[in-house]
Amino acid sequence: MRTFVKRVQAYLNQSYMQILRINFILIITAVTFIFGLLISLALTRQAIMTTKNNNAIYMRLLTETVFTNDREWNWWILKHGMKHKQLYVYINIADGKKGVVDYYSPRTEKFLSQAKKVLGSKRYYRYQGNYYYYTSAKRYGNRYYMWWSMTGVIDILKDVLIVILAVWLLLIITSPFYIEPIAKRLAQPIQDLDNNVNKLPKETQKTLSVPAWPHEVHDLTENFNHLLVRLYQQNQKEKDFVNNAAHELKTPIATIKSHVQLIKRRGKTNPQIIDKSLTYIASEVEHMNQLIEELLILARTAQKLELQKEKLDLEVLTFELLESLPLKQKIKVIGQGSILADREALRHILENLLTNAGKYAPADSEIEITIAERSWTITNHGPMINENDQAHLFERFFRGADVRGKIKGTGLGLAIVAQLAHRNALKVEVTSTRKATSFTIVQSEI
Repeated sequence: MRTFVKRVQAYLNQSYMQILRINFILIITAVTFIFGLLISLALTRQAIMTTKNNNAIYMRLLTETVFTNDREWNWWILKHGMKHKQLYVYINIADGKKGVVDYYSPRTEKFLSQAKKVLGSKRYYRYQGNYYYYTSAKRYGNRYYMWWSMTGVIDILKDVLIVILAVWLLLIITSPFYIEPIAKRLAQPIQDLDNNVNKLPKETQKTLSVPAWPHEVHDLTENFNHLLVRLYQQNQKEKDFVNNAAHELKTPIATIKSHVQLIKRRGKTNPQIIDKSLTYIASEVEHMNQLIEELLILARTAQKLELQKEKLDLEVLTFELLESLPLKQKIKVIGQGSILADREALRHILENLLTNAGKYAPADSEIEITIAERSWTITNHGPMINENDQAHLFERFFRGADVRGKIKGTGLGLAIVAQLAHRNALKVEVTSTRKATSFTIVQSEI
């Protein structure tokens, strides 16, 4: 158990700091990225809105002006500062005398011949590495087309991305100076848990102190304490089992040894004691054999991974067992029914209960077996089992004070019943009065 505890605490101690460092870097990266993305989106939206507003202002000025010749057009271009690459304008004027007249701002014709729409968009064009926002209008039969450069928007985005990248690199470079202290502070509860585990003495029932913060370590420590308690209880049960088994085997061995010594000392001079001693030896050997057999049954049922459950006829199985068991009492079987269980396991359960009933009931009494659907009850009229003993009936090697030394037994029969019943999802119920004692096997769910 202690080796397991050490492995768990070593893993927690080594990996928790590393997990904290990695998570901090991931958090920094995520926060920087999200923060930069939000800023970029906000600035982009603002820049696009500004571009649209400027475009709308120029479009309004353009549609409110009347052009009758090239001179007026050139003057308007000069007045509004359109001799640059920020804006391209093309208008189509319906002149009653000349027909339709086209006017272009500087370099617009070249722009129209080379500009491409961006991914099929109707509003955005690309020309010489720059992007342009397009609008159009119609008034009095005249058509107006305008492309406004978005170079300013893109430049802003580039500057923002450079700043975000610089901030992120700065955070990563300086992270060891602040991540390590924070990680150590957060990992302190784990370190305390580590220290407490190391202080636990061997074979202890003590548990670890539970920290109030953080909640994860609080829950981990509580679960760890539950595990320690279960491991201790299991370890204690195994020790008790070994000690009890050794004690139960020691008694018949001591009896056999004493009778063998008696035969050696006095067998030649008193031949009559040999038969008597051999009878005792045979009885104790049989007791040892029964004990070993029941220990093997406990071991097999604990290790058997899968049960072959089937619907079993309780009446048929009961009569099969009664034919093989040498019971002295009169047996009365009432009712019919079936139960879902592993055949071998149910056979052991019923055999042990039948054997116990025959062992503790008077030879001239009657044993009743009541069968119903999903239940089997055996009732004998032997001595009453007091309430204190009823609480320990299914413990290994337990025997009541009223029968210990008077009626032979190993104290394992009912332990086998309880273990097999649990494996088959069956309940074992006991009732005992001065007149009768009943053991019932019930299957509550199928």
